[in-house]
Amino acid sequence: MAAHVPDGFFDGPTSAATGLLAAGAVGFSLRRASRETGPALAGLVAAFVSAVQMVNFPVGSGTSGSGV
Repeated sequence: MAAHVPDGFFDGPTSAATGLLAAGAVGFSLRRASRETGPALAGLVAAFVSAVQMVNFPVGSGTSGSGV
């Protein structure tokens, strides 16, 4: 889920830890996707993610999230 978070909402250690976790997840996902999908499926997934990200919903404390 992509979040629109105001400045100062998360502290530095939290941001660093979640950034490292996200980088590891993206690396794992890219390696696995390259083995299991072809270019056509990758394009369909990219189009789906792009469309779903346009849907926002409130999360709380002045933040909002999107569908993916």
